[in-house]
Amino acid sequence: MSQKRQLVPEGFEVLTETISIQQSDAATEEGSPSLIVICSWMAAFPKHIQKYTDQYKKLFPSSTILLIQSSWTDVAATDAKMVSRLSLAVSTIKGHTPIDGNNKNKVFLHIFSNGGATVANHLSIQLHSHFNQLLHHGNQKLFSKVILECTPSRPEVGRAVKAVAYGIPNFFLIRIIGTFLLRCYITFGLWQCKVRGIENMVDRIRRRLNAVSSFDEKVSVPDVVRRSPAYRDGQLWDRTVPRLYLYSKSDEVVGWQDVRDHAKEARKAGYQVVREEVFETAPHVGLPREDFGRYWGIVENWVREGNREA
Repeated sequence: MSQKRQLVPEGFEVLTETISIQQSDAATEEGSPSLIVICSWMAAFPKHIQKYTDQYKKLFPSSTILLIQSSWTDVAATDAKMVSRLSLAVSTIKGHTPIDGNNKNKVFLHIFSNGGATVANHLSIQLHSHFNQLLHHGNQKLFSKVILECTPSRPEVGRAVKAVAYGIPNFFLIRIIGTFLLRCYITFGLWQCKVRGIENMVDRIRRRLNAVSSFDEKVSVPDVVRRSPAYRDGQLWDRTVPRLYLYSKSDEVVGWQDVRDHAKEARKAGYQVVREEVFETAPHVGLPREDFGRYWGIVENWVREGNREA
């Protein structure tokens, strides 16, 4: 009998084909978030995701971990299609951020690569009305802090093919044919968007990650930003929530300059706390391989400092 393929990391309860959760029965620990939301990279293997979830569990044993895995389907899906795919994740986050409660330090968000960024953007869209209510009940935050790891990129065929090719079976002939077809599909898609004058998927991910909250009037917004597509999209991300960009100069999937420039764009758009940590030799979504201690020291300090500051 063939062994059933593991779909989620060990210890996680499957909620849907892309959403799973690891509940905690440990006593609440000061400085730990109530919920850690992980939006993993596209077609990530559970055994690779588990390297991150295990360490999060070790550092924050009282935190529940909500895992949202991403696929090519999510990247290409419409906003309407993603409503049903993310409904359980949305309800879980709402459960940890009640309107009439103290939501400080409740939910921490870690985004991996463009696949995770796509999912995170859809989460913000679907949580907009809930976020708006939180703001009107004591200016509470939906997320305490955010990490954007190896994201976002710019539209470039070679890098896009490498990103999507992670999900192709590792059989020589299948991989050769699959990679060729992917290159044709992505090239045609980007060309079609350019000819038709419409936004491609990668540019949409990038723009939405810096979309400002149009109902937040506490921070002045330059006119040039108000006229931009990011502002018109509106109400996706809270500019008061600190964000940390983690990226590597050796990333062959997402160019480090693309991530660096996005951090600069975030500052210009009015995001109040934007920090960057750069690695030199690590591969895409493999930053701990370069320096495990440094990587997890950065992550732990980022989470705990946020909870002390709030």
